[in-house]
Amino acid sequence: MLIILPIFVWILAVLFWLGGSEQDARSAIYPHSTGSAVILANICWGAYLAVISELLSLAHFLTTTGVGLSWGLAFILLSIFGFRSGFLKRGLRRMGVAWRCIQPGDYVLAGVLALLSGALLLILIVSPSGNNDSLQYHLARVVHWAQDASLQHYATGFVPQLYNPIWAEEVILHLRLLWGNDQLAGLVQWGAMLTSLVAVCEISSELGIKRHGRWIAVAFVFSLPMGVLQSVSTQNDYGVAFWLAAMAWLCVRALTRPLSVLEALMLGLAVGLGALTKGTFYPFALPFGVLFLYASLRWIWRQVDRKKAWRRTLLLFGIIGLSIIALNGGYWIRNLQSFGNPLGPSDWISNMTAGSMSVGKLFSSLIAQVAMNFSSPFDQINNPIIQTIRTRLGPIDPRMNNFSMIWGWNHEDTAGNPLHVIILALGLLILPFSWRKDPDRRLWGYLATVLGSFAMMALVVHLDAYGVRYQLPLFVLFSPLVGAALEFPRFEKATNSGDSFLSRRRWIYRTWQAVKLSLVFILILAALPWVLFNRSHPLIAMKEKVEPFSIPCKPILGCTGGSILFESPMNSLFANHYDLIRPYSQMTDDLQRLGCKDVGLRIDSHDPEYLFWWLLDAPQSGYRLESLYTNPDLERYIDPAFHPCAIICTICGDRTRLHGLSLAGEYSGVKLFAGPGFESDEGPNN
Repeated sequence: MLIILPIFVWILAVLFWLGGSEQDARSAIYPHSTGSAVILANICWGAYLAVISELLSLAHFLTTTGVGLSWGLAFILLSIFGFRSGFLKRGLRRMGVAWRCIQPGDYVLAGVLALLSGALLLILIVSPSGNNDSLQYHLARVVHWAQDASLQHYATGFVPQLYNPIWAEEVILHLRLLWGNDQLAGLVQWGAMLTSLVAVCEISSELGIKRHGRWIAVAFVFSLPMGVLQSVSTQNDYGVAFWLAAMAWLCVRALTRPLSVLEALMLGLAVGLGALTKGTFYPFALPFGVLFLYASLRWIWRQVDRKKAWRRTLLLFGIIGLSIIALNGGYWIRNLQSFGNPLGPSDWISNMTAGSMSVGKLFSSLIAQVAMNFSSPFDQINNPIIQTIRTRLGPIDPRMNNFSMIWGWNHEDTAGNPLHVIILALGLLILPFSWRKDPDRRLWGYLATVLGSFAMMALVVHLDAYGVRYQLPLFVLFSPLVGAALEFPRFEKATNSGDSFLSRRRWIYRTWQAVKLSLVFILILAALPWVLFNRSHPLIAMKEKVEPFSIPCKPILGCTGGSILFESPMNSLFANHYDLIRPYSQMTDDLQRLGCKDVGLRIDSHDPEYLFWWLLDAPQSGYRLESLYTNPDLERYIDPAFHPCAIICTICGDRTRLHGLSLAGEYSGVKLFAGPGFESDEGPNN
């Protein structure tokens, strides 16, 4: 039942922001819509989680008790202050008013959206994530933290567990500690998807886009194949998308008027949380930082008392900077201590970035990024694209010599968004004609900034065959522009002008409204194949033999595992490693029969470490797993007092003894050593 505490805290935060907005209807401090309240509540909730995680970690109190007390304290304080101030009561009243203002057509669209989102929620609850990144570091680092009751670095065979940004996994850790296991791990991405839809709607509203345009933007985002597939995984690109959208919303708002101190704090927290979620946030966010700087300087220039304006602006920038440091300080310090760099090892940063920059590299990378969305099951289509990019762009950018395309339409690592690329391209072509006479220039500033984010990704982020997933935040940012283009405000103005041909033909206007709503409905339903036929988590399986809830698989579409409605959680977890189910299960069964609870790990960086933890139900079952084999720079984190009575080894070749323990079993490349007499120093006979 502890799991309800962070949920209730989030609900109270939303009501708190909504109720506070009635304190002064003219104030720039408080939001004036349910959507903006959701965004600001998310920022506060995420920042609180990050701060208490660091504080509890310092005391090695990152446990069920510590986390439960922290969320309980937040719930009590928000409840007391909210009731005494009247914010919660006013928030409920404002939410009721907003609910009654919803139009009938919106109920239908929201109902379809809720139905498909509910199906995704069912998937993530029933079926654990078996994504390679999940097994190697997303979930593996979470169970290490749960075991250590701390975020401190530890010995590991897969070093990215330590230096990659941590916020998404911190949320998973809190959910795990309050729920008892990792069943709800996918809630992070799922929640980020839904709140990204809210952020997109608020950005659209801030840009002056009307109801139908906002719905088109929301439907565009929801139907992204990569977005649907990632929403039930533990990957973190949707988390980046939300923080980026929240930052974009506040920066667009700054183009209208200077942000208040509280809004500047929210902007700083959003940027800090984005940086704490994934490294790709940095290049995506830089153009929006430039936009905010431009908005601030423009406001200063227009003031009579510029000295006072400068002081206020520097105060806002100081608040933003301190917020970023406060949220990322602990993470940066741990990386500095382990790797000498706040972001991780220097060689890793070099490998994950594009290196030198040039106009030629920008041009070639932009083309390659777009082309990755058009991978197909046909070599006669893929090969000409690959060869053209390699031969024409290789001389400009050597990275293009390794360009490849992987067909995986329903896999969260490789699914492209070809339909959405086409819609986006058409939208950008239509936009100048659709909004040509609109006096609000913020739309064009937003367009230039999002294009800048696209260019920064092309220039900075390393290009690889699986890089299509990094584009998800960009599609989210582009969606308001698609909504603006397809809304056709010029057409709507013509029908309402009173003296035009269109205004005298009201049926044309009503037909056009129906067309736009139909487009929204079609876009939302376009997500259905990826909801139903997810390769790793299919609701309806595609199998060679007939099974319940299955259809025959075709060579073009590929096959999946069994339907999650009938498949065991183990099969879902091993979806990408079916060949390991039998040997790993046999090994852990033998280990449990030995009665040994202290288990050493000597595994490679490519091994799905989390599978061992899951099969042993560690650490809550009492098993302690520690890595004995790690990077030389991390050997200081090996606990000298840890003397395992069993060792799981995937890189031991023909050895029959390891650290003084004898070989107890071999399971398709995995060896289990067990017995007394562990020796820390590995001699030639050990």
